[in-house]
Amino acid sequence: MAAKRQPKKAEVLEINDLETMKLLTHPARLAIIEALSEPRSVKEIAEVLEVPRTRLYHHIKLLEERGILRVASTRKKGALEEKLFDTTAHSFSPGAELLESDDRPERVEAIVAAVLDSTREDLRRSLLKQFAEDQEDDEPEQTSLTRSIARLKPAEAESFINDLNTLIGKYGQMHPDSEDSEETKLYALTLVFYPSSRQGS
Repeated sequence: MAAKRQPKKAEVLEINDLETMKLLTHPARLAIIEALSEPRSVKEIAEVLEVPRTRLYHHIKLLEERGILRVASTRKKGALEEKLFDTTAHSFSPGAELLESDDRPERVEAIVAAVLDSTREDLRRSLLKQFAEDQEDDEPEQTSLTRSIARLKPAEAESFINDLNTLIGKYGQMHPDSEDSEETKLYALTLVFYPSSRQGS
């Protein structure tokens, strides 16, 4: 018997404290978050990550205490009650307050690591898998690797971000995150849009 589910999770959770941002730079915690494309028990997360579940309890507790994970529901497994964990938001973003401190270099390093380390590892695994598998009989994997520079006015940059968020929202809600289907695949997007350090070059 399943317990009542919590309200729908947020689209974006802004992180404004350094300790939480640092928490997200740990490879094991990043892997746990990535494994929660749908609510899962500790046992199921361990199976996805192919690690002993004993390695996960400490990290899951820390993520839950910091508001990154939550117990989405519970279910009976024999005489025991099993928790199903989920992320509290579809995505996590550094908040503006995170940089308002004297230890700005440390905070910048934590932001960059949290945003890019998980992408690098997930992309590495994805590309290795694509190269290793024989896909002659399958549809080709849709992968786009792009870096570009554009000169825009601040208002145009704001409009661009709004358009991107609208597009992401449109495609992100096409299939509920709890919907299992052999016809769908999980695709990852890391969006980093910022004023280039190469101004005037």
